[in-house]
Parts: sequence; C-alpha cells; structure tokens
Amino acid sequence: MASLRVIARVWSVLSLGFLALLLIGQGLPSTASAARAELVSAACLLVICVGLLLAWFRELTGGILTLLGLAGCCYVAHAASGRWPRGLLLTAFPGLLFLASGLARRRLTERYRDR
Repeated sequence: MASLRVIARVWSVLSLGFLALLLIGQGLPSTASAARAELVSAACLLVICVGLLLAWFRELTGGILTLLGLAGCCYVAHAASGRWPRGLLLTAFPGLLFLASGLARRRLTERYRDR
C-alpha cells in the first residue's frame, strides 16, 4: 500500500511536469478565438492537475477528481476528432494508483476498526 502511494506520487510529479511543459509550449487558449472543445479540454487538464495535487493529501478525492478530468478530456477529444487520446492516459494514470491506494487504506482501517 505504501509502495503504491510512493509510485503514484513519483509518477504524479512527472505527469505534472509534463503537463506544465505542455502548457508552457502551447500556452492557454484564448477565450475569444478558441473553439469550445479547446476550452473544455483545457479545463479538464486543469482538473487533472488539481486532482493530482490534491491526491497527495486526500488520495481518494484526488484520484476521483483526476479520473473525472481524464474522462472529460477523453470525451471531448473523441467528440471533436473521433479518436481517443493515448498519451493523456499515461499522465492521468497516477490518479488510478492514488484511488487504489486510498481504497486499500480505507479497507485496512475498517478491518482494524471492526475488531
């Protein structure tokens, strides 16, 4: 359980670094000239980043938020281009690891509480 959390934290730092480089390279979309899909995608990426940061303190909440942002991004990308984003799955995967770690921790604490 602790090793899963450590892997998720290291991976989330790498993912946040990659998303920051992506943001620096492309910049934020202008609200006046950007299509609605671009704005929603940017908002979903922001949700992924907030979820990854929050997961350091609240694993379950951050993991769920990260996966919701991923689902929104995938939906928008598929609706706009008809293809599923592949690289984004790797950046949001720590959310799944945080979720699994949080659920394992919750199960373990409930097991000891019931004794």
